[in-house]
Amino acid sequence: MAQGRVKKHKTRGLKLNEDNDLARTIVKFLKESWSPEQIAGYLRRMNDGKNVISHETIYRWIYSDFGKRNRYYAFLRRKRLWRTPRGIRKCRAVIPGRVSIADRPEIIGQRDGKKMAFNSITFDNGSEFFAHLDIVKALGGSTFFCDPYKSWQKGSVENGNGVLRFELPRTTPINGMSQKEINRLVQRINRRPMKCLGYRSSEKVFNENMNRLSGIL
Repeated sequence: MAQGRVKKHKTRGLKLNEDNDLARTIVKFLKESWSPEQIAGYLRRMNDGKNVISHETIYRWIYSDFGKRNRYYAFLRRKRLWRTPRGIRKCRAVIPGRVSIADRPEIIGQRDGKKMAFNSITFDNGSEFFAHLDIVKALGGSTFFCDPYKSWQKGSVENGNGVLRFELPRTTPINGMSQKEINRLVQRINRRPMKCLGYRSSEKVFNENMNRLSGIL
């Protein structure tokens, strides 16, 4: 019985090998730098909320022998040949003077706390922020840190940074980019579905809100 469960788990990703139309659709979105979760969520939304395929199945297909031969992993944000097993975490050194986000004044996260928020910075726990006290000394204000492995507590900023790092690697000569190239990049990002928007794109939500406002004014 256990052997049967393992076999079923290993072959679940083969669903895409049997459905060429679905496979082509997923490859198309991967080439647009959509994540497996964005693809699965978008397809579910377009299918009246009914699940078409899970993001885990897409990942298994990407890292199957077939997927590796076609280098589908190269379309992922991290472009790793091997997927890091879930649950494995690296040990981190203790950051000196670290103050948890739990101790951050609640008003900072509210609209009426904007002035106070501008005098504070919230970091994740990367080693690049070990010298955060130097920032406090130079600029004043306060620094806070997300809980370990919860950089999502910084909200859409963290995700946006990741998207930009993917689209514009450190070696990209940004100064040499034309306005046309920048506009094309912005459009590419704005047309991706976002989980926080119910897997609609920010472009679509923006246009919907603008149309609604124009009808009111």
